[in-house]
Amino acid sequence: PTCGFSYDEISPRLFSFNNPFGACKECSGLGYKSRVSKDLILCKPNLSINEGALTISGWNMDMGSISSSQFKALSQKYGFSLDEPIKNLPEDIINLLLYGTGDEIDVTIKTKKWETTYISKYEGIIPNLERRFRETTSDYIKGEIQKYMVETPCPVCKGQRLNSQA
Repeated sequence: PTCGFSYDEISPRLFSFNNPFGACKECSGLGYKSRVSKDLILCKPNLSINEGALTISGWNMDMGSISSSQFKALSQKYGFSLDEPIKNLPEDIINLLLYGTGDEIDVTIKTKKWETTYISKYEGIIPNLERRFRETTSDYIKGEIQKYMVETPCPVCKGQRLNSQA
């Protein structure tokens, strides 16, 4: 009554990370989380975005691709060059590319046959890859995204695999 912490009836299942009652809710009892690594995404710092610094699935600079159009819109709005090597870009621009922005940008997609403009919020490379990894049913896409992921200890259970009640 003094600490405000309560739990269900004590039973063996509470002390097992293999059971939903005892497992950490954040990592499902695994003890780690797979996250997209900034270092694996920015592994070609001497290249610019236009030269292919980002070779991640779905983030190429092909003509007419959504990602190339978003990068062009971001460079215009935030005043940086897509021809500048990644290592020379300011940290706030790198964070903007990796983690997105709450601001809306005017994105123009241009191909040989047509052109269209739309307004969109930029999700960011890392949130986009993590969302696509969670939502896809394709083993191929999961495999492509896993190339850029590392396992880190769960921030909630610190690798212990059990929930706080256990």
